[in-house]
Amino acid sequence: MKQGPEDHPLGSLSYRQALREAYPGAVYYYATHTFRVYRIAQQSRQVLVRHEKRYTTKPKVLPTLVFPNLSPGNVFRGASWGELVAMEANLQVRERIAGFKERRGRNEFDVGYPMDGAKTGIYFNLPQFSRNFFTTGVILNHPDLDSCAGTIDTMANYIFEAFLMLNPFERQDIAIASDRHRTARGPIAEGRRNLVVFATDPG
Repeated sequence: MKQGPEDHPLGSLSYRQALREAYPGAVYYYATHTFRVYRIAQQSRQVLVRHEKRYTTKPKVLPTLVFPNLSPGNVFRGASWGELVAMEANLQVRERIAGFKERRGRNEFDVGYPMDGAKTGIYFNLPQFSRNFFTTGVILNHPDLDSCAGTIDTMANYIFEAFLMLNPFERQDIAIASDRHRTARGPIAEGRRNLVVFATDPG
């Protein structure tokens, strides 16, 4: 936070935390005080804030995009059980938000990106605020996933909870997403839906 010529640090965040708590336009709570994120300076890795009233905001999260790399040398292991094919491989992941919902007392309204800084005092001129990173994960493929579009998020949540029950990971270190294969590779057809469990902070 800037006050005159001085900067006042308010702690540090990971990029993933910024997507949840300190995205452009967010009302950010720090040590019981409220601040509005009015700019993100990506080159200097700074989130710039100003004082704000005690409003609340919630990000409008878009589906996570997962791009598996199934080329030689990027698949570490694979197994099949009937029509289920599971592979551990390198991935590129893109997490995105398209704006936020803001609540002021009983009133709630939607705010979409990009935002007009001259009108709102919030400077963000892209249609999405996103995080791109490379990691590894397990890709689950089955023909029946293509017919589960309406329930696939529920299915993903059950698989995620079962995974955490069986493996000693912290919840924030692992995520699950549903996407489609964009290229054909071996037994995997282009356009087939998948479920991917991946590390959120590859280090």
